[in-house]
Amino acid sequence: MHGNENGKDTAVVPVDGRARLINSDAIGQTQGVSYVNGYIQLATSTPAQSGRIAPVPLPELDEGPHLSYAVQWFCFTVIAVGGLFILIRGDIKDRKKMNDRTARARARKAAPVGKPATRNGVPIAPDDQQGRH
Repeated sequence: MHGNENGKDTAVVPVDGRARLINSDAIGQTQGVSYVNGYIQLATSTPAQSGRIAPVPLPELDEGPHLSYAVQWFCFTVIAVGGLFILIRGDIKDRKKMNDRTARARARKAAPVGKPATRNGVPIAPDDQQGRH
């Protein structure tokens, strides 16, 4: 014997003759009858029933698709970590480029007027001084 199952009214109150949770009080109210609290579950019957009442089969206890889900989530994790690495690497490259541009701009401003700008002692072409490559 099992006690009444409780939950939301949408699960307990029968709709079109069906309810998701067994609650004898709610079923009795919809039928205008008073039932005893709880329900009995038929596991086996000797002789076998020849009507609508049949035992509910036990659920399968196999591993199911869990291995494929584990592989799938492992792949998602690898993609996420790899993506994070790529984003950080790209950010570092962008920062280096920005620092190089800033250093070149400072070098151009610091170069004496009338003298060509140099980089490591080598004169920089006028096109290169304007930031053209």
